[in-house]
Amino acid sequence: MNAVMLDYDLYPRLKTDVKKIKQSGFNLIENLVTLSIISIGMLGIVGLLSRALTVNQNSYYYSAALILAEDMADRMRANLRGVADQRYNLADSQTSSVSENTSCLQTSACSSEEMAAHDIWEWQQKLAQILPAGVGFICRDSSPSFDSADYIGQFSTTIPASCDNTGDNYVIHIGWDMGKEKDGEVEIKTDVEESDGHLITAFSP
Repeated sequence: MNAVMLDYDLYPRLKTDVKKIKQSGFNLIENLVTLSIISIGMLGIVGLLSRALTVNQNSYYYSAALILAEDMADRMRANLRGVADQRYNLADSQTSSVSENTSCLQTSACSSEEMAAHDIWEWQQKLAQILPAGVGFICRDSSPSFDSADYIGQFSTTIPASCDNTGDNYVIHIGWDMGKEKDGEVEIKTDVEESDGHLITAFSP
């Protein structure tokens, strides 16, 4: 079969149409490339925004934990008799059996022991309301570490075991669930990205 050769000089309109088809093909490829670049850029922006939101949320939780720790420290300074009687020592927001005492909301209406129990109860409520799976622990410790790497493990067991229960310094540990699993448990891990939140503060009443 013989090939047919077109003389574009005889068919100027056909020559123009062919050029338009070729140009349209190039435009389509350029648009696809541009769309691909924009899509990759948008994915990067979404990733950055997600990371920024996570960082902001974690910063909020750390700030809230610090406020809660200072709140308990102020309560203990206001009830030095209760501190002297060890009413706050080894207070665990998860296991301490305390309840609300509305009489303590009035001036000099309850004993130092009752006030300490009421303080711990209110602290429990705030921890649970403000922090995800928020937990706290108070103890005396003569040489506390402020490095979370020294408390690897489940918060509920590792933190109480870390206190030597001596000295005049009190340590407040606050933990919350901020790991990827969001399993409602607080666990300190060696991998910072995987570990839950942990705030450590010490003071002398």
